[in-house]
Amino acid sequence: MVSSSRQATNTATAKWLTPEAQLKRIAPDHPLLSIYERAKTEPATALKALSAWRESRQSLSHIEQVYLLWTQRRAAQKMGNDTKFAQIKREIDTFAVTNQLDWLAAWSAQEDAKRAIRAGELAQAQLAIEHSVNLAKSAQAELLLLEIYNTAGVAYNATNDLIKAQQYFLHGIKLVGAYPESDFNALFNNNLGLLYVHLEQWQNALLHLGKAQELYALSPNSNPNYMLVILLNQSFAYGRLGQLSDAREKFQQALTFKNKQTSEFYKAILLKSEARLLLLEGDTRLAIAKAQLCIQLAKQEVLAKQQGICALIQAQALYQQNSLDEAAILINQATQIFTTLNHQRWLLRSQFTRSQILEGLGESSNALNVLKAAHTQEKAMIIGQLSALNSALEIQQIAQERDLLSAKHQLSKLELLVDKQRLRLLALWLFAAVIILIWLGVNTRLMRKDNRRLHDLSYRDPLTGASNRRLYHQEIHTPSVLDKKAEYHLVIIDLDHFKRINDTYGHDKGDIVLAIAAARLQRFVQPQELFIRWGGEEFLMVLKARENIQDAVEKMASALRSEPFELGELRISVTASFGVSASRPIANLDDDSAFKAADQCLYRAKELGRDRVEVQTKP
Repeated sequence: MVSSSRQATNTATAKWLTPEAQLKRIAPDHPLLSIYERAKTEPATALKALSAWRESRQSLSHIEQVYLLWTQRRAAQKMGNDTKFAQIKREIDTFAVTNQLDWLAAWSAQEDAKRAIRAGELAQAQLAIEHSVNLAKSAQAELLLLEIYNTAGVAYNATNDLIKAQQYFLHGIKLVGAYPESDFNALFNNNLGLLYVHLEQWQNALLHLGKAQELYALSPNSNPNYMLVILLNQSFAYGRLGQLSDAREKFQQALTFKNKQTSEFYKAILLKSEARLLLLEGDTRLAIAKAQLCIQLAKQEVLAKQQGICALIQAQALYQQNSLDEAAILINQATQIFTTLNHQRWLLRSQFTRSQILEGLGESSNALNVLKAAHTQEKAMIIGQLSALNSALEIQQIAQERDLLSAKHQLSKLELLVDKQRLRLLALWLFAAVIILIWLGVNTRLMRKDNRRLHDLSYRDPLTGASNRRLYHQEIHTPSVLDKKAEYHLVIIDLDHFKRINDTYGHDKGDIVLAIAAARLQRFVQPQELFIRWGGEEFLMVLKARENIQDAVEKMASALRSEPFELGELRISVTASFGVSASRPIANLDDDSAFKAADQCLYRAKELGRDRVEVQTKP
């Protein structure tokens, strides 16, 4: 958990929990969960509820502070308060650095990458997502890495860097195998489908896109925006195959996932897809109108890439209507946008359309120059991609060229024809590499799981998640978690009247009490400290020396007594007695003196009425 010193930061001894799971370990129905969800639709009401909740709390765990900031961030975004949104973003980044929460810093960097992708700032998106990947790996945040790998693949796919995109999608496929119920199974199938789209392998593209739709339909918590994108991708593939009725059917299905919460980004994508489909269907008038709406929305929302694509579609429709002067204006706008974004794939498509428009205007010489330049750029891009594939798969170098062809209207047109058989061969090599990588990954993962299982069996208490006596004795003799140079207090904690709880409510309820108590106490453990289940209802903490040790332990006692323990429909009060030894070097913990001192203090706390903290005054 984020509130535990090592579970949510850079630890190799605990599995990272999702933020929601971390919050639920504090309380299964924690109020922040519903407040955060309410911020989606009722941001002002959510902020009032958040303020009221905060006033009722004396102290917050790390994960509670994170959810507080997230709720404020979401509310600011929904209310269109860009200044407040930027301020909270900075607060989140500062909080992540101050508390060494690499997973939170990774999440924030990924959000930066997503915003950059939507704005068409792809170089910035790639820098942010690479930083996010490194941070998430450091935190061993596997569930977060699934989303980050997917975002990374999308970022590189957008710039036609298919090799990097493929690498990240393969990382995701390897990782998602451990989470068969994850929605990312659908997302990775969708993105593999997109890679086939770029290779013009339409049937393979539709195969993976159909699988993505099937998987997402089975998900109980599926995001309608993702299903919308999957269906639009299928519509595009069917359109390129000339199966326009199927393309129209998929588009109409996509429309059913549009709702009041659909963002302007997805609305722009819908308009773009509809304009492109209308152009294929021959309705140029309506295609122009939809493309214009897309341009206006994209321009307003600073969605540069979508604005450029819609300008290209409108130029193509105007060209088909023989409105060449207007088409020239639009294609110049599209070309300028893609040049600014350095988006080679869309820039080439714009140049080919521009050469057609120039030819129609009678500027044959300019048209030929534009077409030659586009041919040179596309040839370099294809050879670069094939060379990268050659290096990645260790096969012989493959080079590809297109011939220049003559055309009508006194213009010798140049066209590039990709050798599709060679691309199919490359695709087969890619899949062979995928199979090998997955096989290697499965074997590696099994070995890691076995090692992790053996470690947990040796050093972790399965009921409470706390460490056990074996780890304590190991750390005393050969410290790896504890700081060899620091002095430490021993704190013995004994739950008051625990036998009465077992006798009254049963041992199963007693086990729940132990687990809840451990979760609350775990929040106070810092890096280079230990939290041990000593046995029965007793816990042991090894805490770094501090001047205010009495106050620090009093806060632990307050955390137990302040809120009743919920055992289904039952709510019971639980307290504990604490005995604290004076601080001493680790080497001096090996004898019994520190433990006996803490135990005597615990005995005194119980003698004085329990629910107390007693500290050894002198060693």
